[in-house]
Amino acid sequence: MKLRIIDVTPIGERLIASYLLMEGSEALLIDTGPRSTVDRVLEALWEEGVKPSYIILTHIHLDHAGAAADIARETGATILVHPRGAKHVVNPDRLWEASRAVLGPVADLYGRPNPAPEHLVREAGDGEVLEAGGLRLRIIHTPGHASHHMSIHVEGRGLMFLGDSAGIVIDYMGERVALPSTPPPFKPQAYIESVERMIRLAPSEAAPGHYGTLTDATSYLRGHLDQIKRWMGLVEQALGEGVSDVARVAEYVADRDGTASKLYSSSNPVISQMFYMGTIWGLVEALRGRS
Repeated sequence: MKLRIIDVTPIGERLIASYLLMEGSEALLIDTGPRSTVDRVLEALWEEGVKPSYIILTHIHLDHAGAAADIARETGATILVHPRGAKHVVNPDRLWEASRAVLGPVADLYGRPNPAPEHLVREAGDGEVLEAGGLRLRIIHTPGHASHHMSIHVEGRGLMFLGDSAGIVIDYMGERVALPSTPPPFKPQAYIESVERMIRLAPSEAAPGHYGTLTDATSYLRGHLDQIKRWMGLVEQALGEGVSDVARVAEYVADRDGTASKLYSSSNPVISQMFYMGTIWGLVEALRGRS
């Protein structure tokens, strides 16, 4: 089995990944990245001399699935997607408008997705097994980050593709730093249950959508579960003390958590504004009624 990481970050590097999984003559693409970087994915396919039989989308957010239709048309690959996301891959108009409302100019950076041919889009059920080229991939619905999220477990190989179901892992001044990925509409209980479900599968290696592979996968998942619970507790504490503005809650959490402090003070706006502030925004919206 060979795994190639394709960097599909529009600006900067090592923030958004597409994964090309190869076994013999079989190739599978896990997420495609945004439409604005479709040429990078196609170039990687040509370099490897493969055409994927399947494009498996962890979820349909623009940074993970924006190029899916273009690559499917070019290669003939079937797009495998959560049932809640399939219609938005075929007709991305509503997805695009909702993304622009939330992301603003970042949506334009990612690019507007093209519609995928309906005959190339297939819904993936929870627990469904895809057998391809000697690989056995089990689809696991892992909502929380998004209602249409799914993770992919390569059975017998110990590899789990996480998408955004268990946080973001980035390089921060040479250090690996992880944070939850909980933009609105975030579902806390579903997120926690999804992480717990993946822990029970005990993967040895994990590949998050942001970014790269982790060789201590189960340990990472357990640590992430502790982190999301800690951040939720801090946000609830802030709300309970009358701190309700998202920017002030972000500062409150940063003052009490070392990882949050690093992210909050990062000079990279993708990290400090999009990743960190987006996470706090989702936590505030989800937990406001519980404090």
